[in-house]
Amino acid sequence: MDLFGHKSRHAKLTNAITTLSEAIAGLHTRLNTIDRRIEQTHTAIAEASQENRNHADAILTATADHTQHIQALRDEHTNVRMAMTHVRHSVEKLHDPVTANRVVPSRG
Repeated sequence: MDLFGHKSRHAKLTNAITTLSEAIAGLHTRLNTIDRRIEQTHTAIAEASQENRNHADAILTATADHTQHIQALRDEHTNVRMAMTHVRHSVEKLHDPVTANRVVPSRG
């Protein structure tokens, strides 16, 4: 191979190396951009997950509060039913000819 052929081949290899270096630099830039986007996505997911956890905690707290309120209402309902039963029995006794004239001894 003559000197001109050698220089020509060297120039082609140099151009190929330069082209590959530029392509690699472009890929690095794109990879850095992708890495930044992935990091942003991870941050957004973490924030959304925390927000969802906070929301779930609020729902659990509200559910517990509602459960306590419902139990209190049930207890109150039971007390009212017992009082109504007592009143009904008292009224029945008042209207019953056998018990209506009975003298109930006073306590004291």
